[in-house]
Amino acid sequence: MLATAAVGSVAPPSTWQEKIEELHGVIRAMKQAERRQITQNVQLLQRARAAEAEADRLRRHNARLVAERDAALRPVSIGPTATEDSIA
Repeated sequence: MLATAAVGSVAPPSTWQEKIEELHGVIRAMKQAERRQITQNVQLLQRARAAEAEADRLRRHNARLVAERDAALRPVSIGPTATEDSIA
């Protein structure tokens, strides 16, 4: 009796037809919940894939920026190089 009161104000089934209808209702509710979870899982998977793609793009961009920085910090000779001396 306590379990029925906790679930709701539904009276216990008195016939097997009522029990079958109650079970069909439970099945419908469970299928709805399953569809909702599947939809949520698909959305989460899409967000995870988008985040991974964005992280990959940012890694490539960072690598390009580091390469540019390294090129800019490379020492540059100011005077004539050895090849310029040999030409003159």
